[in-house]
Amino acid sequence: MPRGSAISIQTDIYKTLKEVEVKKSGEETPTLWTPGTGKRFFLQGVLISLNSTAGYWELFDNTATTTETLIFGLNVKAVSATEPLVKVDFPVGYESIKQGNILVLKTSATTAKASIVVYGTEVA
Repeated sequence: MPRGSAISIQTDIYKTLKEVEVKKSGEETPTLWTPGTGKRFFLQGVLISLNSTAGYWELFDNTATTTETLIFGLNVKAVSATEPLVKVDFPVGYESIKQGNILVLKTSATTAKASIVVYGTEVA
């Protein structure tokens, strides 16, 4: 099967942020994935370990300006660092809308720290 077909997806890129402070939506937010020149990210899953007040967490396909597309949202109760991590798989993946878009994380929580791994591949 050719790489990227619906039957055979190869995961070969892991992006990790360890215990980063995530600010409220509208403030500075961490970039999880910046694809290489002329590439798109192809997201296949995310692992999140939180230490946070209750809030809504969102992954965005972002042009690094004002244009954003919501990929995934998760409403989270107040979580301590001892709780199990959250794993979300995207069985058919999510390909960014255009080349050069970045993957960002936003939250509505007033205090939040997260360790995050996003994984997938990059496509032209």
